[in-house]
Amino acid sequence: MGPGVTSHEVEHGNICGTLFLPPGQGLHPLVLDIFDTQPGRSEYRATMLASKGYASLWLSYFAFKHLPNSVTTLHMDYFFEALDYLQNVPKGNRGRVGVVGSSKGAEIAIVLAGLSRDVKAVLGLNSSYVFRGFETKGKPTYLLDPQGS
Repeated sequence: MGPGVTSHEVEHGNICGTLFLPPGQGLHPLVLDIFDTQPGRSEYRATMLASKGYASLWLSYFAFKHLPNSVTTLHMDYFFEALDYLQNVPKGNRGRVGVVGSSKGAEIAIVLAGLSRDVKAVLGLNSSYVFRGFETKGKPTYLLDPQGS
């Protein structure tokens, strides 16, 4: 973790993760970091972003605390809740919000960016080009696994 970066465990509403805040005053751009489907904490990208001046939230979305043990069904409301939380952190510039994800996290990031007017930038790393199992049911609510189960 870079000099002056602070980390804060987040358990707010339904979301779980770690918030990393950069040093210094002023409003910092915000990044929601959604990693792949490897178990455990993959916070290194969020810490690096904080050391570069971004307030970043590493978001867990399965196999962590009270979250589901698999990615069979992912409720998009969970990710919207995380965006809302991130936009209300101290020292955050809610007008400058980005989402980064890798693998399954990239799929989520791309869908989230397409559905939210608040997301101004998205970076999908190693994403599928087909998001099978995405259901709208009148409004975006689910992102399912590639087998569509």
